[in-house]
Amino acid sequence: MAMKTARKLILAFNRGVVSALGLARIDLNRMGYSAEIQTNWMPRVLGSMMLRPGLQFLERLKNDVSGKGRLLPFTFGVDDQALLELSPNIMAIRDPATNLLLTRAAVSGQLLNTGFGSDIANWTDDSDAGGTVAWQTGGYAALKGSGTDFGKLNQTVTLADSGVERWLLVRVTDGPVRFKI
Repeated sequence: MAMKTARKLILAFNRGVVSALGLARIDLNRMGYSAEIQTNWMPRVLGSMMLRPGLQFLERLKNDVSGKGRLLPFTFGVDDQALLELSPNIMAIRDPATNLLLTRAAVSGQLLNTGFGSDIANWTDDSDAGGTVAWQTGGYAALKGSGTDFGKLNQTVTLADSGVERWLLVRVTDGPVRFKI
């Protein structure tokens, strides 16, 4: 007596991609709807597959001359989402709705001698009795305290335009440091 064979057509690949080990599970009927590789194809819920849609080149990552930049999706909440562009020493933030980098408005007024290049000019030593402030070679302002007294620097900036968001970059090489605006 001859053994009968069956030829079964597979009309759907909507189960997505599974490993070759998973494809060997012939006891699971739905596994036959899977694929080991789907290059440039997207499975659809109802069973068919389609070619993936084209991609659009927006622009290079901000200042990424190394080619090592990466995109990282960031979600803080349903309405707070962004795309972080990370490259060595630089982070930029892209609005996913508009595909534009976030920028800051130009403002009046600025801090002077922020790099402490050769001295601490333009800064006022406002240290407590037991605290000290000194300039250090390499472009540093060294603030030292006694545990109860603090070394303090301050600078007054006059701003003509109110209601405009501003930013500061503070680099601390040895801490702890308290920062107050």
